[in-house]
Amino acid sequence: MRFVSVRELNTKPKEIWSIVKDEEVVITSNGKPLPFFQGLRKRHLKGPSAPVRRSRALIALEEMQKKVS
Repeated sequence: MRFVSVRELNTKPKEIWSIVKDEEVVITSNGKPLPFFQGLRKRHLKGPSAPVRRSRALIALEEMQKKVS
């Protein structure tokens, strides 16, 4: 996972977007994380929000498992 500042995204957008294809990128502002980007392939999409729903479900599952432990 790579952390990139908003300023870096503004000054080198082409370079940052090419990184997203190969690794996860978290955009930061004043050292605080904002959005998270991850490259996708067409075959991973069953609808425009499917990856977001899946990731939220996995996070919720992890939180429930922590509470049980």
